Amino acid sequence: MNWLECFPGISKSQQVEQVRQRSRLQLRPNGRFAELNVGQTKEHVHGELEDLRFVHDPLEAEGGFEADPSHSEIAGLPAADSPEAELVGDMIGECVTAVHQAVG
Repeated sequence: MNWLECFPGISKSQQVEQVRQRSRLQLRPNGRFAELNVGQTKEHVHGELEDLRFVHDPLEAEGGFEADPSHSEIAGLPAADSPEAELVGDMIGECVTAVHQAVG
């Protein structure tokens, strides 16, 4: 995930474009980025998962990729392919505030 506010002083669409430019994923025209409010998401999921954390984890430039100061991670998630992971994933999905095209 990425922290949009890491790119201050520009519009939301310009922040999303900065994320696109630094992405190390193969972005596709039909792909989407989901936008979340971290505080609201933590509050919504708290009753089910108290240890959910959003961790800023900038990436250094490497392998032809430029540095990504916005890179972040979600920590404290349940084990993949578990009923808990499915529930928490659904709860996080309920917190999506906007959707942006992955390819602009």
